[in-house]
Amino acid sequence: MQVTVSGKQVDIGEAFPAYAEELLDDVVDKYFDSGIDSNVTVSKAGNGLRIDISVHPGRGIVVQSIWPSTLPLSALPSACGATSAACGTTIARKNPRRSKIR
Repeated sequence: MQVTVSGKQVDIGEAFPAYAEELLDDVVDKYFDSGIDSNVTVSKAGNGLRIDISVHPGRGIVVQSIWPSTLPLSALPSACGATSAACGTTIARKNPRRSKIR
């Protein structure tokens, strides 16, 4: 899966893109066979930062999440957790039988 990481008026450093790719691969692999692409954008929002994650796991499916933060590296797992929850909700909507506990 191709992961694009960018910072809008924010320096994201060298470790952030690799860490984001690792976490997003785990999230997408949990719910889907593979992903097409993902975008992670860190931007300024008021006094803090905002992490926008957009995942395109398959044809016709786009999952988005937004997470406020003060430090992008420490907030990335929480932002990916929100993306994971959104992926689970998407699966439940697309296929109600798959989301039931058996």
